Amino acid sequence: MKTSPTDWVDRVRRQAGMPLIVCECSSPTPSDQAVWVWVFGETARNRLQQRWAGVLSRPEIDELVSGLGGRSSVWFAGIDAYHAPPSKRFRLVCTLPPAPCRIYTRSGVSVAVEATAVTRQLRWRREQLVVPSASVVEGWIGSDWSYAGISLKGHGGEDQEVLRLKNAGLFIQFLLMYDGIDLMVDTGWLDWVVPRVAEVLGAGWQIVDYTVTPPKIVRQSELAPAPGTNKE
Repeated sequence: MKTSPTDWVDRVRRQAGMPLIVCECSSPTPSDQAVWVWVFGETARNRLQQRWAGVLSRPEIDELVSGLGGRSSVWFAGIDAYHAPPSKRFRLVCTLPPAPCRIYTRSGVSVAVEATAVTRQLRWRREQLVVPSASVVEGWIGSDWSYAGISLKGHGGEDQEVLRLKNAGLFIQFLLMYDGIDLMVDTGWLDWVVPRVAEVLGAGWQIVDYTVTPPKIVRQSELAPAPGTNKE
């Protein structure tokens, strides 16, 4: 039986904890005007715990957010998901302004971005990257199509990896039906996460396709210079 947003809000408002993260993803059915919605809470171990998920109309979403207390208690976020709620399978969640910039995978917080530093959560430790002056945030599609990610590129050629995600398909290089359209869908998250990170850092950004030779800049901000061509 479907739980209504009102019933869910009444239950959650009695619980204390971190701000709730509300994620929206447009329904693939254009005629129904429905929106896929997930609501997560962050656990003490910095993992996302799904608190509610469902398909709502825009008025229902407004009711949900209003009931949770407005923007002071809710972080909005984008989500990269291919399966309708209540599926817990997603690739990435990235918080949106005015929330702090955090990137989550299913393993939990992966990257936290502040104005002068980027903190990566590795498997057993945290690593803080100092953002070089005149840096560029580069979203990239790997040369063998297997991975996409985000790196910081300094003016002097320094290259610090911020995030790396595996593209769809365990043996993607052997999938004969996998083509450029599939690749654009798999890496579509770069289009909104890269500018988000660059905005926090006050840097330019670019998205580079390394599957072609020489590498091709597919999108960039006005501040982004041409990239180097010897990325691995």
